[in-house]
Amino acid sequence: MQSTQTTLKQELWSTLVLAAPLSAAFAGNHLMGLVDTAIMGRLGAVALAGTATGATLFFIVSVFGMGILFGLEPFIAQAIGAGEEDKAYRHYREGIVLSLLMCIPLILMLVLSPFVLPVLKFDEATIKAVQYYVIARAPGLAFMYMYRTSKAYLQANHITRPMVASTIIANILNVFTTAFLAMGDQALQKVGLPAIGFAGWGVFGAGISTTFMSCLQWLILRHYVAQQRQTHQIDDTQPIQRKALVHLLRLGWPLSIQYLAEGGLFALVTLLMGQFGPVILSGHQIALQLASFTFVICVGFGSATTVRVGHAAGKEDRAGAQVAGIAGLIWGVMFMSVSGMMFYTFPKQLAGWFAVNEQIIEAAVPFMLMAAIFQVVDGIQAVSSSALRGIGDIKIPALFYLASHWCIGLPLSWYLTFGGGEQDPVAMWWGLIAGLSFASVSLCTRFFLLCRKPIKRML
Repeated sequence: MQSTQTTLKQELWSTLVLAAPLSAAFAGNHLMGLVDTAIMGRLGAVALAGTATGATLFFIVSVFGMGILFGLEPFIAQAIGAGEEDKAYRHYREGIVLSLLMCIPLILMLVLSPFVLPVLKFDEATIKAVQYYVIARAPGLAFMYMYRTSKAYLQANHITRPMVASTIIANILNVFTTAFLAMGDQALQKVGLPAIGFAGWGVFGAGISTTFMSCLQWLILRHYVAQQRQTHQIDDTQPIQRKALVHLLRLGWPLSIQYLAEGGLFALVTLLMGQFGPVILSGHQIALQLASFTFVICVGFGSATTVRVGHAAGKEDRAGAQVAGIAGLIWGVMFMSVSGMMFYTFPKQLAGWFAVNEQIIEAAVPFMLMAAIFQVVDGIQAVSSSALRGIGDIKIPALFYLASHWCIGLPLSWYLTFGGGEQDPVAMWWGLIAGLSFASVSLCTRFFLLCRKPIKRML
């Protein structure tokens, strides 16, 4: 017992050391979205609703590739755990090629996506704002994918400072570029600078700024990946095999299903919320942005858990994989408990950071209270799925996500909102809570059941 406790204490520290910069990087990337939300909130409900809906469409399209790229994490982590640095770098190169290939159809899909909004009864002004935003964001899809691939390689090598550095630089620049490109002279005058005759591009300017920051972050990480290649004297002249790309696609698509199942439900709820007008949609978006902010911090603990579990799986160490999973769950639950209490205690104050319109702030408060309820289960499912990814279990969790969010969450959301006489947009979030709760229980249970069996490496 004492040996197990000592091992758990060591693993808790190792996980925290790895997770802290990863969580900071995830949080920093999401902070740029929060800054965009805050700036758009100053431009009015239509601008905020347009940015929110555009970001939702961007997520729906991008998640197809994100799942494939997240599937690289266990491959790279297990290769490094087995001491095969050359193989890990080869997986990185395969990820870069996949990133570029996937962008060709996905960018076209993103640009065309606003044409579904009239069917969902969006008003014309919001649809126009969405169109401008997604056109500005479309080129950034390739940069975002290549950044994620580079990040997976560096974090598996326990190199995390570049992610933090790129995030800090991008966040500082993003405040100024988004404010200037979106608000123009109004932003300059707020900081005491003279007007130059630029009215600002609104939501289009916010999208352009985000695209530029994605490119900058990828370039920074690419530099450190090149340094790592030189340090280990890795040969990168071998051509990428088509068979390897097909293999990664075959093993990674269940992860796309996972992220599409969960994120797709949240995105669909956002689209359905558009029926209640820009004020309700803006209040929903503020609460969702804050809930997403705490979630991505927990994803940092999840990514660290994937690496730690993956390293143990690379050595076929069953006990080590289980302890690494427990450590990740402890940190995830602790953090999300604190965030839930913050949402419950200070909903109006937090919403006030993102809007000056009192109607929007009041609309956000009930959504904030709903977000407080699901914080802990959201953390458990995020870390549990990451632990399962570390041991290479991908397909069954995808089925859990589909069942949780689309067989339980969506029907409940629809019934509570549209099934009765009076339509209540806040009730739609009860379906989200139910889906996350079922996912957390099923994923956590499966991880501990699998840890009772011998663990084998992924190929």
